[in-house]
Amino acid sequence: MKTSGRYAGVFVLWFVLSGMAPMPAEVEEFGRSVYEQHCQHCHGPKGQGDGPDAKTLTIKPANFQSPESRMKTDGELLSKVVWGGVYSPMHGWGTRLSRKEIRSVIRYIRLLAPYERASN
Repeated sequence: MKTSGRYAGVFVLWFVLSGMAPMPAEVEEFGRSVYEQHCQHCHGPKGQGDGPDAKTLTIKPANFQSPESRMKTDGELLSKVVWGGVYSPMHGWGTRLSRKEIRSVIRYIRLLAPYERASN
């Protein structure tokens, strides 16, 4: 019985390494296209919360470059993208974007503004 688990692990490793999984450049480009289409209007091209629609919002979009945003975990970003923000113009995208689009746009946001662990 343990042998079948070993083969399953080898298969998963082969699948990932064989090129069937998207390469980072493809993921980056896909995430960029999702970001440009759905996020850039408010968050701006570099994620600084300065997109053209930001001027009309009472509550300003997140600046992904800020320390507060960079300290958010991927789980927190995922929650915000899927569900939106309470009392915020950020609406949820969970029913509008596919899982692949959501994962890719979060990875792209991390390219714009990498995660920084909160210091104690």
